Amino acid sequence: VDDYDELARVVPHEITHQVEHQVTENPFNGPPLWLSEGLAVYWQETGRDRFYTYALQIADEGNVPPLRTLNGGFDYNPDGALVAYALSLSVVIYILDTWGDEGMADLLATFREGVTYEDAIQQALGVTFDELDAGWQAYVTEKAETLLTAGGSTRFNDEPVGPASAPAASFWQEVLVASGT
Repeated sequence: VDDYDELARVVPHEITHQVEHQVTENPFNGPPLWLSEGLAVYWQETGRDRFYTYALQIADEGNVPPLRTLNGGFDYNPDGALVAYALSLSVVIYILDTWGDEGMADLLATFREGVTYEDAIQQALGVTFDELDAGWQAYVTEKAETLLTAGGSTRFNDEPVGPASAPAASFWQEVLVASGT
């Protein structure tokens, strides 16, 4: 495989889905799609800045939809899907910046109980779904105003992981470690 950047995006993304599934599995309800995909994009090694920057641009234009629109299936057209993935990442970043790793762990653990989205957010984060939505919208809008006007890096400083930046053996060792092999 010659496309190391794509591997560094896809492998951690899909492994994150598997881990999230194991953490939240129950017979009644799973996490909303924005949480699942937002976490998967967050843990990618490449491509995150592109998604986050796009989310900030959407917020800067005043086009952030209600969070509930990201609960279920994402748009099938590429533009709509890109918006959904970008915004999902921004929600995950908001939760991590506001409640930290512990808040995210609590949220994921609560979904294992098979509760509704509203109940999981209330129990784990101590806010209603609507309060989470309003807080995220304000957060992403504020970040758009400060980060986009600064014209610099948005958050992750994603670096290419291909042969120019690391030896192939090192890259493959990281893939094996990340996959638990």
